[in-house]
Amino acid sequence: MKIATYNIFKGGFGAYDNNVAWPPKRLNLIKQAVKQIDADFIGLVDSFDWDKGPKDQEIAKYFDYPFAKTIKLEDQWRGEDCTDTNLTVLTKMEADFESVSAGGRNFLKSQIELSGIILNIFTVYLDYRKDSTRLIQIKKLVEKITNDQSSVIMGDLNTFGAYSLPKEISALFGFGTRILGISKILPEFIRKIYESSVPKILTSHTFSTANIQHKPTAPTNILTKGILKPFIEIDYIFHNPGIKSSNFQIYTGGVFEKASDHYPISCEIGLI
Repeated sequence: MKIATYNIFKGGFGAYDNNVAWPPKRLNLIKQAVKQIDADFIGLVDSFDWDKGPKDQEIAKYFDYPFAKTIKLEDQWRGEDCTDTNLTVLTKMEADFESVSAGGRNFLKSQIELSGIILNIFTVYLDYRKDSTRLIQIKKLVEKITNDQSSVIMGDLNTFGAYSLPKEISALFGFGTRILGISKILPEFIRKIYESSVPKILTSHTFSTANIQHKPTAPTNILTKGILKPFIEIDYIFHNPGIKSSNFQIYTGGVFEKASDHYPISCEIGLI
């Protein structure tokens, strides 16, 4: 079974603006990207305003998938200055969907029967502001998963991969100086936003990453304009010991440079 996760950056819209009418301007690019990935199951992260657009059946039909589901994060941490967003999944396999609240934010649980065994796939989008909030969210989510359940946690964890953190910090300083002009605030930005505690929590609970080489998953040319190569590992597929993964892939070039600021990732999974 091939699974994938893809942060689609503001749902394909140009901004987090509730007054902009459907469809998003990058929707066709996202459709092209999803078609090229050709996963049996794909979680679309940050599908902003998709709950106000077409119904799930219409979304599924547009992407040529039999089933789709969108939920709202209903983020209790976001405050007045942040916009709530959504999670969407597309699947070729029939699934039972559930909005699971953990640490003040909803995650999308998809339950699929695979070879007679129930597989749980959690599509997640963790808080981008504080590591302490992300830790609450991931700990609460892991508490809901028992050791005998075959489970996947995937999505945008908004945290750097621990193994490549020094390289990413160095790249961020160069990026801030050349692109954003915010190099003076980057140390505080890195300390508060991109600590690497979440992967450590998951591995301590016997979850393994499919991206064993810790390859970067962002940013794309839509953000860097081609000046920098991707340097941040921020999107993940984790699975517990009941699952084996193989053929991990990051999709770059072509439409993937224009559809979002993140690259999609995928892998093959099987039950042990």
